[in-house]
Amino acid sequence: MAALLADSSGPTKTDDADDNLKTPTLPLSLIDPDPKNLRKDMNQKELEGMAKTMKRFGLIIPIGVKVHPDNPERYMVIHGHRRREACLMAGLTEIPVTFDDKVDPATARFKMVIENLQRADLSSFEYAYFIKERLD
Repeated sequence: MAALLADSSGPTKTDDADDNLKTPTLPLSLIDPDPKNLRKDMNQKELEGMAKTMKRFGLIIPIGVKVHPDNPERYMVIHGHRRREACLMAGLTEIPVTFDDKVDPATARFKMVIENLQRADLSSFEYAYFIKERLD
């Protein structure tokens, strides 16, 4: 699907149709992945397809971030790790975000899992790790 969108003749990210729908943005260079991200394996071919689409349309769905617990001048991904990786591949320098700073760690983990289940399947191992983590 991403490959099809990358080659479409539809609007591009330079169109100004959504100027009234401003979403906060951050420099991608200030956003770190969560080292506890459940998704350990990211399909490179899928990421390349996402990156092609993002080069043309930009990042449509913001990633969720929080202030980095070890460095308050940086941010950490709560959900949207694959989108972050694809944005890096696409050469984007600034991306839309949602701030989830007031979310407790357990809720942040649930958001990460729910987002992964909605967008791309977690491996059985990744999902089992989440379940084990919740039981501990």
